[in-house]
Amino acid sequence: MQESNEEIQLSIKQKIQASIQEQLINFKMRKKKEYFDLKGRNIEDDIDIELDNISDETVNVNVNGHWPKGTTVIMGDSIINGINEQRLSKNGSLVKVRHYPGASVDCMRYNVMPIIKKNPSNMIIHIGTNSALEFTSTEILNKILKLKTMIKEKLPHCNVVISTPTLRLDDGKATLTISQLTNHLLELNIPLINKKNITSKHLSKKGLHLNGSGTRRLARNFLDTLKIL
Repeated sequence: MQESNEEIQLSIKQKIQASIQEQLINFKMRKKKEYFDLKGRNIEDDIDIELDNISDETVNVNVNGHWPKGTTVIMGDSIINGINEQRLSKNGSLVKVRHYPGASVDCMRYNVMPIIKKNPSNMIIHIGTNSALEFTSTEILNKILKLKTMIKEKLPHCNVVISTPTLRLDDGKATLTISQLTNHLLELNIPLINKKNITSKHLSKKGLHLNGSGTRRLARNFLDTLKIL
């Protein structure tokens, strides 16, 4: 029993450390973007330089740190906060859920690097909601496709599935952008999770995050995808 308690405490400590690291990355991204905006530079240029400096040897250096073969990781912003990886890991699936509150597509290009080192077999990306206020649907689409390409270059064997952003009704511009982005994604011949079955009744009162029913519907969408990966 003593050993079990120690394991639980270690797990809690690791989750707290991961949360602090995620918040620090998002904070650095926001500050760097503010600086680049003042200098008239594009933050993506800086991201590309840093990613280019990460070699294949760096990605694969820690073999013992790899997740088991067949592991699926679901990455996203706070929309997936209520998704329970243990419930998704039933029926033989091994699922990891990593959420980054407030993360934009640009932030995810940093957040994904530690995950790449884990060498997952499948990756589901839910992103774009937090970029809808600042960028057009076409700009967000290009950022998502660039993220997908980068992942495939580092992990050629990994199945990368894009999860279409969920509806948001808290801002008129964001509502239109998300709708257009979803349509753009559906026009492409790439692996997708279409979440058009999540409607206004699945949103919280503020019209951004999911309510309990919406989280269950989202989990079901993920489960349906896991069956065919």
